[in-house]
Amino acid sequence: MPELMQPAAGHSPADGKVHVAVLGLGRMGAAIANKLAGFGFEVTRWNRNGSLNSDSKARLAAALQGAS
Repeated sequence: MPELMQPAAGHSPADGKVHVAVLGLGRMGAAIANKLAGFGFEVTRWNRNGSLNSDSKARLAAALQGAS
């Protein structure tokens, strides 16, 4: 994980993973969620209409698989 993305001292969760929420999964939000997942962050996604398009689902699944 890049140094700039490390949690501040004393703010690391007990499980050692940094949890991040991405609200809005349009083109930019999906790219951000995918990049964060690829860096090993635990990502919670939310989209206004409750759905993801198939391209976003495929990219996020690939990023999550690569983070494992």
